[in-house]
Formats: sequence, structure tokens, C-alpha cells
Amino acid sequence: MRRSLIFVIIDSEKMRSEEKLVHPIELLIIDLGFQSRYAFAKKTGVANTTIMSMIQKQTKVVNIKLGTIIKIAESLQLTTDEIIEKLRKFEAGA
Repeated sequence: MRRSLIFVIIDSEKMRSEEKLVHPIELLIIDLGFQSRYAFAKKTGVANTTIMSMIQKQTKVVNIKLGTIIKIAESLQLTTDEIIEKLRKFEAGA
């Protein structure tokens, strides 16, 4: 019985330590009305693995490659400035 109790305590601590903020790319995907990361990747031409990598590594907006931002902007008929502005706003939590 005690062993189970210890497992629950360790598990809840692990969960707390793994909590992360939602990445700006995820917020952009939602803001633009996409149902999934996959749908966003298909529409923009940015590899799903690239999107997942940015999210998992918590890549800062300033470190997202310009080529990725250009692909997103062109495919959605937005300017790079509009995409960057949205991402920075999401990153700041505004």
C-alpha cells in the first residue's frame, strides 16, 4: 500500500514539472481556425515535424527561421509582419 502512495506522489510531481505554456505556433494555429497541426502543416507547406519540433523545444519566436515564417505568410496570404506580430503577441501572453 505504501508503495502505491509513493508512486502517486512521484507521478503528481512529474506532472507539475512537465507543465508548459502553450507555444505561440499552437496559438497561431488556433487563431487562424485550423483544426489540427497537421492541417496547418499541409496548408502552409511547413513540415509537421518542423512544427512539432518548435513546440517540443519551446522555440522562441525570435529563433523561428525566416523561411518558415515566409512559407506561413505566403500560404495564408498574410505579410511576414502580420505573422510575426501575432506570434510575438502570443509569446508575450497578451
